[in-house]
Amino acid sequence: MAAVRVHFSTLLLTGAMLVFGAQRARAAERGTTVPLMLQHTSHPLARGATTTAAYLPPGLTGSAHAQIVVLLHGWSCCAATMVTSARGRCGGVVRDGWGLGARVDESGTDTLFLVPQLALGARDGSAGQFAQAGFFAAWLSEALDALGAQLPGERARWASAPIALVAHSAGYETALAILRDPHAAARVRRVVMLDALYAGAAQLVSWLAADSTRRAVSVHTRGVATTRENARLVALAQRTLGPAAIGTRVLVIPTRAGHAALLSRSFAPLLSDFAANSFIAMAQGSRAP
Repeated sequence: MAAVRVHFSTLLLTGAMLVFGAQRARAAERGTTVPLMLQHTSHPLARGATTTAAYLPPGLTGSAHAQIVVLLHGWSCCAATMVTSARGRCGGVVRDGWGLGARVDESGTDTLFLVPQLALGARDGSAGQFAQAGFFAAWLSEALDALGAQLPGERARWASAPIALVAHSAGYETALAILRDPHAAARVRRVVMLDALYAGAAQLVSWLAADSTRRAVSVHTRGVATTRENARLVALAQRTLGPAAIGTRVLVIPTRAGHAALLSRSFAPLLSDFAANSFIAMAQGSRAP
């Protein structure tokens, strides 16, 4: 219980639990959604299916502050409808859009947003080909090449841009698989678990310990499995990285938001924090959307 007490008193920098506000009406995305049909796909898909959905927000420049955010979705999802606000057919099913492209717009950051299609519409959280060494780097390189002239700035800048992995729900399996690849792990600067830390606290702390510039954020609902693993993350981080790492390199936030709603409601502040190399927007729960 001691670790849990530290979790509530130290990590929540405003002194109160993060409570994501009520969902409000929001505008649709204003940037460009690009469906990519790549050779590097993690799971088998029908011919002509979108293997990765890319989103380029308005004003994307590829500046020195450019970043790449890779969303690793959970069960029963379609990458294409994660980006758009509109309903669309995917995998033979009409699905509601998650509107995450609009959340990228809202963040005002220089973010290239990529959503690889994992198991399409299935109750399957497996990492597929992302579990293979070298696959993440090859997938990212092919995605950048496929975007070509649509991607502003120099190709070399995007090839070295900092990367954040954002895992929602069962997407944690793919995030952990990517971090087991030393080359991929070296490219990733931030890992975000959105009600996704069902396992892997020790691996996450080991990844953090290897480089002092790395950061991890975990937001969780009151589910037993994620609450327990997040308490373990705090305890391991304190022991391995030192008490000063809590709230500076590791941020764990409980929320009353629902498991599905959490992704959309937290996405814009997460991107803002990544761009600013801070935890300010996520820690100030009363300001989160």
